[in-house]
Amino acid sequence: DVQGYFAARPWASRISAWASAQSQPCESRESLESAYQMYADRFPDHGSADDVPVPPLWGGYWLEPHRIELWAGRPNRLHDRLVFEGGEARAGRDLADASQWSLLRLQP
Repeated sequence: DVQGYFAARPWASRISAWASAQSQPCESRESLESAYQMYADRFPDHGSADDVPVPPLWGGYWLEPHRIELWAGRPNRLHDRLVFEGGEARAGRDLADASQWSLLRLQP
């Protein structure tokens, strides 16, 4: 559920969700930092999951990938195809832990 997932995120990440109009053009880094500070002041960190409410247009999905395939096209059609596999056993592990993934190159 969105409410539970949002509440489980760190306070600063919840503030960032308010500050960022995700995927929209950004006037400047300073304007983004200013919006972050405005929401940090509005929703101070008291150590509770309820400190920051879910923004009205915020949503998300929890994905646990076991296989990720990336393609990089080349003019001669000998594309690069790289597959990262973690298998079923890696479910719930840290996605950033490179040792949990194997890398395989496929023919295009």
